[in-house]
Amino acid sequence: MMNTDTLKNLYTEIEEYRVLRDFEGIFHCATQLYDLSIQLKSAHYEIIACYFLGNYYFNKGQYETSMTYLQEGIRIGEESPYPFFQMMCYNVAGMVSATIGDEIMSVEYMLKAYYIAFDHQELGYLYIILNNLGVLFLDLGYYEIAEEYFEKAITERGINGFDDLMINDGYNIINLLGISVFLRNEETYTHWLTWYREYHKRFDDATVDNDYQLYQVLRAAYQQDITSVKKEVTILLAIADSEQDRLHTFKNLIKVCKVCIQFQEQQLSSQVLDKLYQILQDYPEYQKHSELKECQVLYANSFCNEQERLTALQEYYEIRQLELSATHNNMKNTLLLKIDMEQLLYERNQILKKNRELERRSEIEEFTNVMNKTAFRAHVSAELEAMHQDQYICLLVIDIDKFKSINDTFGHLVGDQVLLHVVKVVKEVLRSSDFIGRIGGDEFCVFMKNILSLPYLHERLDELLDRLVNTRIENKQVLSASIGVCMSDHVCRYDEIFQKADEAMYRAKHAGGNRYDITELST
Repeated sequence: MMNTDTLKNLYTEIEEYRVLRDFEGIFHCATQLYDLSIQLKSAHYEIIACYFLGNYYFNKGQYETSMTYLQEGIRIGEESPYPFFQMMCYNVAGMVSATIGDEIMSVEYMLKAYYIAFDHQELGYLYIILNNLGVLFLDLGYYEIAEEYFEKAITERGINGFDDLMINDGYNIINLLGISVFLRNEETYTHWLTWYREYHKRFDDATVDNDYQLYQVLRAAYQQDITSVKKEVTILLAIADSEQDRLHTFKNLIKVCKVCIQFQEQQLSSQVLDKLYQILQDYPEYQKHSELKECQVLYANSFCNEQERLTALQEYYEIRQLELSATHNNMKNTLLLKIDMEQLLYERNQILKKNRELERRSEIEEFTNVMNKTAFRAHVSAELEAMHQDQYICLLVIDIDKFKSINDTFGHLVGDQVLLHVVKVVKEVLRSSDFIGRIGGDEFCVFMKNILSLPYLHERLDELLDRLVNTRIENKQVLSASIGVCMSDHVCRYDEIFQKADEAMYRAKHAGGNRYDITELST
């Protein structure tokens, strides 16, 4: 019988296939996981399946199917707390959007992934998201911005030496090496070249090596070294098929093709163009065909007759018009999707707001609208743990004098009005940052942090007593209170400071009331 153990086992198999880089194995298990998770109504495993299926179809170049799964995963993540796979779905959705030419939506998705990674740094994924944001700006030609993200990523990764390198670090290192080529910074290039060589000794990654070879071609081109250009292009063509992400190879070869045409290398240019057409056959949904058509136009202008040049220009024009139309549709879909996402975000914030309100209500003593005893203790304990050694804080225990007599003489309705009046006076005299809680029938507590000075405290306490004593109950009995105060300038426990303040309050009461007694908590 299918159950949650089956879901767990399928996920375990996916992770095993992932380590082996067996994408078909991942797809097979993820498909089963997706169907079963829906059947068993398991949002946790459904979002996992959505991520792996979205990533699989992205690598296959089936972008519409990929986005269908990724957006379902994002929706699940908005409704349930699965931050890692929600972040991963946003991340891949950003890469899909960039691939199909929707840069606006790509930035939107990538930033969503970034802020989840930032809020959940325990996931250890922030450096990868930063690196991916850098890649986005690199592809757009914003090299200085890209470099900032790549540097933030390597800093976030916290590598202290070559022995700390992991296989994923190759992407960040090669991107920093590439940026130094684009920005013609030889000092930075030399630095990251050393890191690349150390990485290459430890790991074998075709994507990293292909990028390295691309940058050798571009560097030779910038130096106008035609011999080196021919040599490096030949090497790149020889290793081009080693990379599983052939669309990544395609983007690299577009740059290389333009270099070959620039240096009037017809044979190499033709070889690169053939490889580009060959790769593109595997990606029927790839929308930026004009990149290849542009190379074809450049090739025709350099090496072909008039008729071939006109044909190349006509094909480029037609493809470009289709892409502009697709871009227009992408923009419309982006706006509609953004509206949907903002609606989801609004609904989530409303739920969080309601939850915070429910939490607040559970902490508030209903009648006086101040913290109850449990909440007051919890909040003060948190403040005490976070206080600085040179910071003065104090706890006040306030007990209304002869409150039982007030109830017996004037009735409980008047007694209730007295409680509300005391709370009102305390709030008006003390600062808005001071905590107030009701800890008993006629007893209140106040926590004050960052006491400016002892005279300031005396001034507040004197005003509090004066305001109370100037209040007459039913125009007859004077209202007063006994206040115990304990001060501290060091970290302490709630029980310690409360006990001292409570003892001080009883001293004030036994001395006749309508006064305060201040003590200091010794170290």
